[in-house]
Amino acid sequence: MKAKHIAFLSLSVLAGTFASCTDSHEIKITGSVKNLDGGTIIYQKSIDGMFNSQSQDTLKLNTDSTFSLTLPSNGYEQIRLFLWGKRYLGSFIADGGNYRLQIDAAATHPISILEGKNEKNMEVSRLMDELGQDVFDVLSRKATSGVLPKTP
Repeated sequence: MKAKHIAFLSLSVLAGTFASCTDSHEIKITGSVKNLDGGTIIYQKSIDGMFNSQSQDTLKLNTDSTFSLTLPSNGYEQIRLFLWGKRYLGSFIADGGNYRLQIDAAATHPISILEGKNEKNMEVSRLMDELGQDVFDVLSRKATSGVLPKTP
């Protein structure tokens, strides 16, 4: 009887270990792009969390302007999109799962999340974008004038 309990426990631990090793937490992003006018979209993904370094690559489009992208995830990840050499398109925060986007490169708010959106994550992403723009503005002024603007 004791041998059965040990065998069952061993198999349970082994199965749990195997399941945790094969459980891939992925972010699957699909969607379409319009008004790209020959431009290239670059995406950045945080590595092991939003505030760590970023990896980047080119978003590869199909001939019908759709795309499909699978990225590894280790918790919450920030995905940022850029129209290469022209402008920042926006970002969203993902925690694994499936996301469907519509990207309009000419729009004021270019990224629409059609599936997979989380309102809290969208608000955090919007605030992070605003903060990033403020930091960029401060650094740009420093680069052009050589000094930071005085604080009131």
